[in-house]
Amino acid sequence: DAISSDRAGRDGALRDASAVDGAAPDAAPPTADATTDPCPAGTAAEALPLPPDSATAGVVCRNRSVWYRITAPAGASLAVVVDFHHDSGDLELRLYAVDAPAEALARSETAEDHERVGAAPAEADADYWIEVFGYRGAANDFVITARLLDPALARPARVRGVLRYEDRPFGPDGFTGERVPTPASGVAVEVVRGLDGATVAEGMADEAGAYALSFQAWPGPHVVRALALGRVGDFVVQVRDRRPGALYAMESAPFEPADEAEIDLLASADDAAGGAFNIVDVARGFFARIAPFTERGAPPLTYRWEPGEAFACGSCYGNDTISLGGQLEDPDEYDDVIVLHEQGHFIVEHFSADDSTGGSHRDMLVSPALAYGEGTAYFLAGWVRGLPHVVDTFFDSTRFIDFEAMTQGGAVNEAFDGTTTGTLNGRQREELVAGLMWDAFDAPSEAEPFDAVALGDAGLLAVLFDGLGAGAWHDVGAPGIDVADFLALAACEASGDALDAVAAAHDYPWTAAEQGAPCEKLRIPTPFTLAQAGGGVFAVGPKGARLPAHRTYVGRPGKWRRAEAPACRLPCRVGDADAGVAVVVTVPGAPWPGASWLGRDARARLAGGRLQHGLRVLPAR
Repeated sequence: DAISSDRAGRDGALRDASAVDGAAPDAAPPTADATTDPCPAGTAAEALPLPPDSATAGVVCRNRSVWYRITAPAGASLAVVVDFHHDSGDLELRLYAVDAPAEALARSETAEDHERVGAAPAEADADYWIEVFGYRGAANDFVITARLLDPALARPARVRGVLRYEDRPFGPDGFTGERVPTPASGVAVEVVRGLDGATVAEGMADEAGAYALSFQAWPGPHVVRALALGRVGDFVVQVRDRRPGALYAMESAPFEPADEAEIDLLASADDAAGGAFNIVDVARGFFARIAPFTERGAPPLTYRWEPGEAFACGSCYGNDTISLGGQLEDPDEYDDVIVLHEQGHFIVEHFSADDSTGGSHRDMLVSPALAYGEGTAYFLAGWVRGLPHVVDTFFDSTRFIDFEAMTQGGAVNEAFDGTTTGTLNGRQREELVAGLMWDAFDAPSEAEPFDAVALGDAGLLAVLFDGLGAGAWHDVGAPGIDVADFLALAACEASGDALDAVAAAHDYPWTAAEQGAPCEKLRIPTPFTLAQAGGGVFAVGPKGARLPAHRTYVGRPGKWRRAEAPACRLPCRVGDADAGVAVVVTVPGAPWPGASWLGRDARARLAGGRLQHGLRVLPAR
């Protein structure tokens, strides 16, 4: 099966069907029936008429566009194809509605010899502009063909099958050499019409990689295309190449639609398709692991990766994008631990917290904050896989670390434990952090009699998500978030004495008595909310619950009126529902921050500025 990629924009979800690449094989431009003048006027107002169902030759001059105009009768679909020799100059194609020209209806901007766009049937006759132009001002000859598709020729069709990719299993010694066909679960799949590259059906594969799509088919070849774009609930992951950021896809050979066709796709490990779909599958596994423990999603996660291409950082994370190394000496597309490690940084950013400054960290003693950030990412990779291992393959070697046994290549590495100064502020290894977190998480075992701590999933994520992620922590170790702060929060979920034993086994100078968090003073949710009822603002919560003596503030920032109020039973009135004011209720000494209510006008005043074209504009001071 072939591998292709699409330079047209995709927004992290199923992309606009009009932006799909063409499916036809490479071919020389057909002979034209007519020839236009070279370098025609390059504005829509001077668009040339484009006769349907015939080939028209044209020329794009440097930094110029060629415009055409065509009318599609009511009920007919429009298909436009531009053929050219890409090596002589990369051309692009856009389609506009004449009555709404501000934004292109469809665009095709690939790196192939064909560009294709299409328009769905309209209820009335529809006028279109077509723009042909050069990428970065390129010039080239081309042939353009427009076809009007009669809806009477369409008929129902259906295709089903299974999407798979070849996985490469590995262990402590590296890859086993096996190729295991594995379901490409939860990825986007579509049927593409060869004539104009239009997507005529789209959906998602199930957990077994199976898909089934129904569509209206016109005569001519179609292809099934699977995209390196996967979902788990509200989580989305996609894999794009390094330049120009094209989304990977694999597609079938062309087929003629039938009442029921069966087409399976397999992404081979011998080309980029296998690596791209392995990345998607591994990342989906991480999302599936955390999804039961959170009610919110995160922005789409993008992996940028390309075989043979290196990033200066090797592999690294930033701004919801993972740069994954594809260099031949250290490729990472099948190094599942590295794929998950970088995704761990994404999870920490959106659901937990760290103060890592980033930078080099492998086989190094680093600051407590950097060790925490990198060690947590390795721990999370192990947590997803159920193995406390770091496996990183290179061209002719493998790096293997067991951060439960504290071994490297099977031998104990004493540098993993302790700190350089014997204090919490000393430089330390990422393996120390991963090892401490794993011992706090996993169940007791005879192999580690010192480890009686077993936070499990719930306790672990209470520390990472509800504690550090919610800002409910106290800085008890080195400045910023480090593993001492993790242990301090863990002491609110498990025995302090048991955690002391784990820390001592790793020669880490932390004890619950000295550095444990004051759990009773951590930020916890306010046990009531404020809501409007009739003309009043009421504190509401469990009926009959007691609201202690409290303070009520009414007004706005800088102009508050404060009143003391006695204890009351919920629900109880705390103020008037005036649209121009805010109401804040606090309880001095409570472990929670209180609650607030905003009147309509007060909310608008606090937001400030004006809304304009998707911006909230506020005056500079």
